[in-house]
Amino acid sequence: MRVLILLCMQIDPVTKTEAEAGLIPYPEYLALQKIMDATLFTLNDVKKSTHPLVRLARRGGLKYGLAMLGFIHRQQYDQIYCTGEDIAIPFGFLMKMASDMGRITAVIHHGNTAKRRKLLRLLGGRVFRNIICLSRDQERVLVDICGLPQEKVHRLALWLDHKFYDPQKVSAEQLYDEAYGLSVGQESRDYETLHRAISAQPWPFRIIASGWSPQGFSLAEGVYDTTNITVEKGGLSYVELRQRYAGSRVVVVPLHDVSYAAGVTSICEAMAMGKPVIASASPGVIDYVRDGVSGIAVPVGDAEAMRQAITKLWNDPELCSRMGEYNRKWVLNSFSTWRYAEQIANRMGVTLVDSAYSS
Repeated sequence: MRVLILLCMQIDPVTKTEAEAGLIPYPEYLALQKIMDATLFTLNDVKKSTHPLVRLARRGGLKYGLAMLGFIHRQQYDQIYCTGEDIAIPFGFLMKMASDMGRITAVIHHGNTAKRRKLLRLLGGRVFRNIICLSRDQERVLVDICGLPQEKVHRLALWLDHKFYDPQKVSAEQLYDEAYGLSVGQESRDYETLHRAISAQPWPFRIIASGWSPQGFSLAEGVYDTTNITVEKGGLSYVELRQRYAGSRVVVVPLHDVSYAAGVTSICEAMAMGKPVIASASPGVIDYVRDGVSGIAVPVGDAEAMRQAITKLWNDPELCSRMGEYNRKWVLNSFSTWRYAEQIANRMGVTLVDSAYSS
């Protein structure tokens, strides 16, 4: 079976080499490409395309150029996988206009804005073969609010390269001498509540409030140093980020109240590194924090509850260790990038080229 993957981002030419060498986490789109022997179209291909329809479509934005590029080549493929709603929605409308139904498998990360709800309702379910979401609340949004058919909506766990995020990959010499609390990430983060919870407390804290770019992790706004808080200045590699996780005692993910799975990547990375997690009980991530077992879920915006949770774990290294061991096992059993790729291939009815990659 011939599979096309539409990835609505630009990728560095060295990404695959670095992933194979273990310098960065193995991306799920490369795992899908390898395990299904798929063709991958990215925004790089849109920029290089000389097709007049692609050049016309990309005037509205590169994602529209990608949708048109996929549409032009659609007849060469049996199934098409879209990595997110940013490409799935415009590509889906092109397929719907051509009455080409039931060949799209799409990940919908965040369908709960007024515009996206309207577009997904207009698009309907017939154009999709599978609709993938990453949390129970997002499943509710897609089915109950957007009206997409329940039998086509599948909730899967987030993918994670557990071979990269492995505490055994970090030596003692690479760690700071002093343990610290850690917070990582940028999207929908509630750093104001975190600051109120930890300022002037006895625990040293490091914050990497950022998102990934080819230049590394760049500093976000709204976070600042205090007597016990150090804000990382950006430019960290994935290897350095892994070191920060390894040296922490507890990882805190402060979140606003959102229905999509903002923060889930940081939560799963921390768990893979064998760390307990304290997270705001935002609907989009509550599936990923088993309160009292993998960490502690605290009410959104409640600085006092967050402070108490940090105090509890900081003063109980044995509990931290038990939670961390549980989390590492949970990741190995549930969040593998290769297991996710195999699940997607099965949903698409694709015979795996080689399942040995998942070991």
